[in-house]
Amino acid sequence: MTRGIEGDSAPERAPALQSSTPAGPSAPEGEFSFVVNEFDFGGALSEAERQRVDAFLAPWRGRSVTLAQLQTLRDELTTVLYNGGDTLVRVTLPPQTVTGGAVRFGIERGHVESIGVENGSKVSTQRLKAILGSTSEATPTLREIEHNMRVVEGIPGVGSVSSALATGTEPGGTIVDVDVTPADRFYAAATLDNSGSRQAGWRRVGVSGGVNNALGLGDQLQATVYFTPRFMQTSAGEEGRTRLGRLSYDMLTGLGASRAGLAYSHVDYKLGEEFSGLGTGSADVVSLYGSTPAIRTANASLDLGAGMEAWDSTDEKFDNILESRQRSLVASLRADGNFYGNWGARRNVTQYSVIASRGATRQKEYDHGTSDSPYVDRRYDFYKLEPSATFIQSLTSTTQASLAVRGQWASRALDGSQRLGLGGPSAVRAYDQNAAAVDDGVIVSVGVSQFIRPLPGTALQIFYDDARGRTRNDGLMAGASVRLQGYGIGASYSGKHVSAQISYAMRTGQGLEHAARQQTWVTLTAMI
Repeated sequence: MTRGIEGDSAPERAPALQSSTPAGPSAPEGEFSFVVNEFDFGGALSEAERQRVDAFLAPWRGRSVTLAQLQTLRDELTTVLYNGGDTLVRVTLPPQTVTGGAVRFGIERGHVESIGVENGSKVSTQRLKAILGSTSEATPTLREIEHNMRVVEGIPGVGSVSSALATGTEPGGTIVDVDVTPADRFYAAATLDNSGSRQAGWRRVGVSGGVNNALGLGDQLQATVYFTPRFMQTSAGEEGRTRLGRLSYDMLTGLGASRAGLAYSHVDYKLGEEFSGLGTGSADVVSLYGSTPAIRTANASLDLGAGMEAWDSTDEKFDNILESRQRSLVASLRADGNFYGNWGARRNVTQYSVIASRGATRQKEYDHGTSDSPYVDRRYDFYKLEPSATFIQSLTSTTQASLAVRGQWASRALDGSQRLGLGGPSAVRAYDQNAAAVDDGVIVSVGVSQFIRPLPGTALQIFYDDARGRTRNDGLMAGASVRLQGYGIGASYSGKHVSAQISYAMRTGQGLEHAARQQTWVTLTAMI
């Protein structure tokens, strides 16, 4: 039972679900044996427990058994009824006279008497106890405590969580002692990449960091800044720039392990070189969000969340002659999770996310060369669905294949900031981010990775990307359809303090005009 609490999945495996097999076809020579036809539990089993036990005992009926075999069976039945932590139960074999081949087992039920927390973190012990003791019944089962331990592991400021069982002071009582270790309180990272816009700063420098559990409330303060130093840019965007910043704070709400937070983001840009004067702009976004863990097991997780975002953006063209202003309010619901499985002897994992949102937008367009009044002033509502899934399958001990699918459906034509980009390092890697953006679309990526044994953390990849989508007809521009395809190779390294990725991709299929035939993407991240 201790192993089940600590995350070892052994108690949840076949013994609780499959039929058992008697240890041997016949009793050892000279040892007394008798035929068993029925097993009696005195009506102490629930219907679900009875079904599991009947399936497990099926091979034993009508067999000749010894007392030693019955004692072994008694212990195995305890594991079956334990069922990964649903109940604290012990099966006994009382002294008896076997009549008509009916063997009587006794059932002794226990309960979780209390949960003790040895808290090495700075998170409030009272909050940890409240989460660990969360239950749908009067007292939590071991399975529920195991679920709650996995939830605690996800709290900022918590490192690892482990447990042990001890005998309680009450009859049938069990004390669960939980040990919580701390995580690093401060963290930071620096990133170099070329994932920006070629006209507004292609090569970027990013710095991110945060503070875990600053107030002892399981809270987290995070900040991210990206900028595009002039000396790092190409001639096509030397005078261009992009600056992006985000600050967020979230904490436990006190309702189980649910969290709520507030974030503020700002981005501004300026097009450079031959595009100089053709475009500048900025956007500010304020977000409220919350989430709660719905599932936490050894093989699956699910988080449910909701959010509200307020957008305020301005774009100016031709030295501020043309101006576009936009305000949006967007509410969303989301579900994120993963689950682990097996294909034969090889493990796989599926990661998934679904976001459904509804927004209201007001858009104004100005031509300051003719008037200070807007020549376009419109309002519209929209709905948007954004599903995504990634499946990774181990093929050999050093080879894995992956399939990633990401899409978007919108109820009408959207502003550029709400559209799905089909090019870039997280889409079709043979195109840059300016290639195409659509209202409805899907991106599919297939890849195979080969890990290099002599260089731990190093892998080589081959991949193929395919994206297609459309812009709707009810926007400011006519609708159209587009398809982007590409393939390439890559390499990656992931170490304790440094990670790096590089990919080289080439176009295939019917490409866009005036787009480069290949792209190289590089990302280097160092933990500080």
